[in-house]
Amino acid sequence: MKPTGILTGRFRLAFCHRQQSEPRLPDTRQMRLYLWVKATLHHAIPWTSIIASTQQFEPLPTPAELPDAHVVIFDGKCVFCQKQVRNLRKFDGGDRLAFVSLHDPLVAERYPDLTYDQMMDQLYLIPSRSSGRSDQRYGGAEAVAYLSTQFPRLWVLAPILNFPFLMPVWQFFYRLIANRRYKIAGKQPDACDPDGTCDLHFKK
Repeated sequence: MKPTGILTGRFRLAFCHRQQSEPRLPDTRQMRLYLWVKATLHHAIPWTSIIASTQQFEPLPTPAELPDAHVVIFDGKCVFCQKQVRNLRKFDGGDRLAFVSLHDPLVAERYPDLTYDQMMDQLYLIPSRSSGRSDQRYGGAEAVAYLSTQFPRLWVLAPILNFPFLMPVWQFFYRLIANRRYKIAGKQPDACDPDGTCDLHFKK
């Protein structure tokens, strides 16, 4: 009987220790309160703006620095666009691309034929003067397709991007992403004009 008592005492001690070490699950009221606080904080704090404001990007070469380069006009207040043009620059092995934000006053001076809404809809590429096509405007997927014929690192994409009758498909997918670019990665805190022009643009 004595050994049995010892085992029983040890069992009770182990059982009590296990009960004390295991975390208690919150009751229904605590769980509801937790979910309510979590949802409230999620909607009250502009996390995308905070993330966007902390983004640090290295400077891009400008048309003034590379006067004979192809010019890429992009939305400089869009975090997603900032990342993508830098990815595009990686394929440029010889400083053949210059970049300028569509919000820069220089764009309206140099390219008055492009409207604000057109440039908000898609990225634009202006070929260099030496290319003999500086009067052309390549927008969206057309810009990427054109560059795929110019940069050796993009030649692998050239056949599919320039395949006849497929450009409308590429443009469709490009604009599908472009219209949601602020939702994908946020925007800079001052991305909108004082009258909220860009917000109205994306509510169309």
